[in-house]
Amino acid sequence: MSQQGLGSEFIVELSYELALEPKHEALQEKEFADDILKGKRILIVEDDLINQKVAENILSKWEVNIELAENGRVALEKVQKEDFDLILMDLHMPEMDGYEATKAIRSLNGNSEKDKTPIIALTADAFTDVRDKILEHQMDDFVSKPFVPDELKNKISRTLA
Repeated sequence: MSQQGLGSEFIVELSYELALEPKHEALQEKEFADDILKGKRILIVEDDLINQKVAENILSKWEVNIELAENGRVALEKVQKEDFDLILMDLHMPEMDGYEATKAIRSLNGNSEKDKTPIIALTADAFTDVRDKILEHQMDDFVSKPFVPDELKNKISRTLA
């Protein structure tokens, strides 16, 4: 019903079924991620102190064990001495960038498990050529910075599953 100067009124009827139990895919993913992440050792390779703290604060809530490396060279040294379940690798760092560090880690011949450690790139560059370069350098996935915690959590969980 419409009246000039008063607007319009519409009646819409929609049919729908009530679910007995709500199905929340996000909740199922969260529970899956929590189970996968608990107790895992993750190396965060990041040269920016603020980015290190942000990543460390977020990951510590997921009950993972965190180790930090300020550049690719330090990361390579840590990977040679210790075992990690996953590496979060910044791409642009001094001394040895993420691409070089990943190449060096992938070419470790002394321990075939270390050279297969999953690596997720952390990058502010989400352009197609950067994505292609990440995959060319044998990284398993990437997350754009600044990252959304749930997106990072889901990518880490899927990579470790």
